[in-house]
Amino acid sequence: MKQFAVLGLGDFGMNLIETLSKGETQIIAIDIDKTKVAKAKDMVTHALQLDSTNEAALLEAGLNEVDTAVICMGKDIQDNILTTAILKRMGIPEIIARASSSIHEQILREVGAHRIVNPEKDSGIRIGRQLLYSKLEDSVDLSQGYVLADVHVPGQMVGKTIGDIKFRTKYKVNVIALKKTKKLGRRADDQSVVQEYNSLPTAEDILEKDMILVLVGQKDDIDRIANLD
Repeated sequence: MKQFAVLGLGDFGMNLIETLSKGETQIIAIDIDKTKVAKAKDMVTHALQLDSTNEAALLEAGLNEVDTAVICMGKDIQDNILTTAILKRMGIPEIIARASSSIHEQILREVGAHRIVNPEKDSGIRIGRQLLYSKLEDSVDLSQGYVLADVHVPGQMVGKTIGDIKFRTKYKVNVIALKKTKKLGRRADDQSVVQEYNSLPTAEDILEKDMILVLVGQKDDIDRIANLD
C-alpha cells in the first residue's frame, strides 16, 4: 500500500486527498489550520495540525516513512521552500512541490523537489490520479465524465494486437492513437529522441513495451486500464 503525505489543505490539497483516498493508500494530511485539518480527517489515515517547517514534528508524525510527499501550500513561499528542503533531507523518495512562478520553480528544484506542479495548469484531482495510477501519463477532462488520456501500455498487453485486447468491448474505451519515443543517436552519450505518432491505429497494430496508448473513454474505464500490471 502506497503512503502519501499532503502538506497544505487548501483547495488544491483537499482535491488531491479526495482523489488519493479512492485508492488503496495511506495518507497523512497536514496543515497549520485546525479547521482545515478537521475537514480532511474523514478522508485520510491521519490528519494533523502541524507546522510543516518543524522537522522534529514531521519526523514524529512519520513523514520519513512515506513514499511520496506533495507540498501544496501556495501563499507562503518561504514555508513552501523550507518544507521542500526538510523533506529532501529526510530522504523521501518522491517530493512534489507547488510553484507559483518560474523562479519559485527553479528554487524548489535546487532544494530537492523531484517534480513541480502549477495549480493554474494542474488540478489536485489530475495530479492525484497520476499518483494513484502509475501508468497514467496525462489526462484531459472532456465532458459528461469522458477523458482523453495517455496511458503506458500495461505489461500484460505487450506483444498483443489492438484487436486481441478488444478495448471497445472489454474496456469500453477507444484507442485513437499510439505514441512511441525512439532514440536517434547511436552513441551512448547522445540522448536525442523523436516521438513517433500513429494517429490511425488498426486492429493489427502490435503493442510494444515503451508505447503510450491515447485513449478516450469514461474516467473509471480509463483508470481500470491504468491500474493493470
